[in-house]
Amino acid sequence: MSTVAAQIASATLATVGLAAYHICQRSIPQDANPALVFVVMYATGALLSVALLWLVFPIPGLSKSVQQLNAAVVWVAVAVLAAEFGTLYMYRVGWGVAVGGLVVNVGSALLLVPIGAIWFGERINLPKGLGIAFAIVGLLLMSLPSNASSIQ
Repeated sequence: MSTVAAQIASATLATVGLAAYHICQRSIPQDANPALVFVVMYATGALLSVALLWLVFPIPGLSKSVQQLNAAVVWVAVAVLAAEFGTLYMYRVGWGVAVGGLVVNVGSALLLVPIGAIWFGERINLPKGLGIAFAIVGLLLMSLPSNASSIQ
């Protein structure tokens, strides 16, 4: 698979997965215990990950592969749990799936711009800068008082 095809495939998978994620999060019953929700989600995720490890990405030397992991793996788990709780809470306090998902994803992208530039040396050129400006304008438009009273 070419690099461009791989980039399109990976972005498509992430986009569809994230859309499904928001639809499913929004569909969790309001009175479901958040801790139990997370336990069931992560137990299911763990089982699916083990199946992927065994069937799709087999590891000939598991101990060597475990040694290649670093603290970022643990911090990803912490970040995912924070995102999960924030999203569950966001929908429980009345955000709609369309506006809430958009606000969270645009806000996250805007946070990642300076982080990418400072930590990872990613460059911000004119087209990217214009895209950032449009994202900020869009986020502000979504937050107008006329929209604030109806966040769905």
